[in-house]
Amino acid sequence: MIFDTYTWFVNRPESEVRASWIGMLTERASYIETHFPTYVSGASVLDIGCSDGRWTAWALNAGATSVKGIDIEENSISVANATFAEHHSSEAEAPLTGYSFEKLDFADIPDSDNYDCVLLFGCMYLESVDKAAAITDTVLFETTESTSVGKADWVARFEANGFTVTDHSEGYRVVLVAQKS
Repeated sequence: MIFDTYTWFVNRPESEVRASWIGMLTERASYIETHFPTYVSGASVLDIGCSDGRWTAWALNAGATSVKGIDIEENSISVANATFAEHHSSEAEAPLTGYSFEKLDFADIPDSDNYDCVLLFGCMYLESVDKAAAITDTVLFETTESTSVGKADWVARFEANGFTVTDHSEGYRVVLVAQKS
């Protein structure tokens, strides 16, 4: 599992990590690692809402040729850059290369950008599907059901953008692979 290889994503001294948070993160990683690796292997990937870069690291570890992580929060980009600089250098136990991080709102991604695959993990905005449709043919989607946006809403939005959706959801966790037909 990704957090066995890159333990610093769950063992951070600056955060008071609760056991329930680690459990939730491990559960997410299990779903992601079960359903998505073949889609990122050999692919250029955009990680929308990359936060601290944990899923960027996962994609690279799963064989992505390059991953660009974007987040609207400057602090998230700073943490991702600092974490990768400290733990993913060439001297690291399991070094990663081929990544970059940028402070950028998904709405501002140029339509001329093109990626083999887009990660929408923990996504909250239906509009992000529209942007993903403009820049890729494959979207890997993982989040939890919410009261405001349910799985049916996400599937409908993907389908309206020309994607065929494969549903790997279980319980409250929504896990979708969307590919253009």
